[in-house]
Amino acid sequence: MSYDFVAWPSGAAFPVSFLPSDEFWTVHLNSGIFNPPVKSEVSVSIQRQSDGVTWLIDESSSGSGEYFDTGSGGYALTPMIIFRFDDTPGIVAGETFSVSIHGLTYKDDSAASLEYQVELFDLQ
Repeated sequence: MSYDFVAWPSGAAFPVSFLPSDEFWTVHLNSGIFNPPVKSEVSVSIQRQSDGVTWLIDESSSGSGEYFDTGSGGYALTPMIIFRFDDTPGIVAGETFSVSIHGLTYKDDSAASLEYQVELFDLQ
């Protein structure tokens, strides 16, 4: 099976009931395509589409509820990026978030970035 990355919540439609407001968002990278992420070089941008509010998360993030890390050990089967942003009221059905991750590199050491959207919906 070929893939570039696997995200939680996944890019595309995602049930809001599976995403508590304090849930960590993760992106697992294909280690055959990407180098392990370097925490000091990676940043995540999350934009809520309904109003354009944007969160920038990186190793310096320390807001209430914010979290950022990179890794590939323990629970991570592949190199990964893990983050959480402070948006308890915005995790609702009908909302769409655009996620951009910058500061990655491919195996040939060229610059890489990822972009995907999470569209939240209600299962009922």
